[in-house]
Amino acid sequence: MKVDPATSPDVAALPAADADKTKHVGGRIKAIRTARRISLRQLADMIGTTASFISQLERNLSGASASTLMRIAAALDLGINDLFEQTDGGFHKVLTRADRPLLPISHGCRKTVLSRRPIHEFEVYSGDFD
Repeated sequence: MKVDPATSPDVAALPAADADKTKHVGGRIKAIRTARRISLRQLADMIGTTASFISQLERNLSGASASTLMRIAAALDLGINDLFEQTDGGFHKVLTRADRPLLPISHGCRKTVLSRRPIHEFEVYSGDFD
């Protein structure tokens, strides 16, 4: 069964621009994983899930929670923001509200990353509640 990431529970309530940013995560994960020669099974074992789930996520057939994305980023030795878009190398650049990727969490709240890269291994987030 194909799941449209734009209508999955994690991103269904997001504005179109935020849902568009979220739908490219799977492709970024696959590109990074294959560039590092990590198999689906290896990544799945690293984060405690199945290769099938990782495959579905990479093909945008399934969504992932913020905690799963954080585990994937950690396993790939990345900041979570690196999963959302290609970075330009600006290590401590603070992102404008429009450029911040929205992390999928529960309805009624929004969580965004404030900078492209962690500042001294510390990622800063912004949270908004409806």
